[in-house]
Amino acid sequence: MPENDNGKAAKRSPPAFNVPPATLWTALFLSGVFVGLRLGPDDWFPWMLDHLAFSTRGFAQAMETGPYFAGLAPLVTHSFIHVDSLHLLLNLGFLLAFGSFFERCYGMGWYIALFLAAAVAGALTQFAFASQESVMIGASGGVYGLMGAYVPVLSQRRGRGRWRGGLGFVGVILVLNLVLGPLSAWSDAFGAPIAWQAHIGGFLLGLCAGGALLRWRLRQIAGR
Repeated sequence: MPENDNGKAAKRSPPAFNVPPATLWTALFLSGVFVGLRLGPDDWFPWMLDHLAFSTRGFAQAMETGPYFAGLAPLVTHSFIHVDSLHLLLNLGFLLAFGSFFERCYGMGWYIALFLAAAVAGALTQFAFASQESVMIGASGGVYGLMGAYVPVLSQRRGRGRWRGGLGFVGVILVLNLVLGPLSAWSDAFGAPIAWQAHIGGFLLGLCAGGALLRWRLRQIAGR
C-alpha cells in the first residue's frame, strides 16, 4: 500500500463506477442498439420488429412450418431492442444493479448464460401464457433472471442485516408486475402492454438457477 509524506499508509478510495466487464458491455451494447435505431434510417426499427422482436404468432408459425432458425432467433434477439428511452433506462438500472452482483459472484460465463437463458425463458412464458397475440421487445426477461438469482444469495446472508430489505424490494417489483401488467393490456396510460408473463418466467428461471449455483458453490467451499 502506498505511503504519504508522513510515512503512514494511505487508504485507497474504491472506484466510483465499478461494473464488471460483461455487465458493462451488455449495457453499452443495449444503449448502442437504441441510439443506432434512433439515428438510422426510418425503416430500421420496423425491420427489427419484423425480424428480431419476439412475436407469439411468428413463433407458432415457425414451429409449424419453419425455418426454425428464424423462429428461434427472436427468443434472444428481442432482448436487444427497446421501444423508448424510459424502457431502456429502467432495464439498464436493474441490469447494472443485479447483473453486477451476479457477475461478481459467479463470473462472466455464468452471467452471459443466465442472461440469455432467462431471455429465452421469458419469451417462452409469454408465448405459453399470454392471453392474446403479442410482439415483445426489451431486456426485461434477462434482467428479471438476474434479479431472481439474487434472491438465494441474499437469503443466505441472514447475518449481514440487509437481506430483508433486499428481498422486500424484489417482492415489491414482482407485486407491481402482477398488478400493473394486466392493467397495461387495456389502458393507454402505459403506452404499450407490459410483458409481465415474460418477467415472471425470467425471474423463476433465475431463481432456480441461482439456487442451484449457490448450492454448488457452497459444496465447493465445504469440500476444500
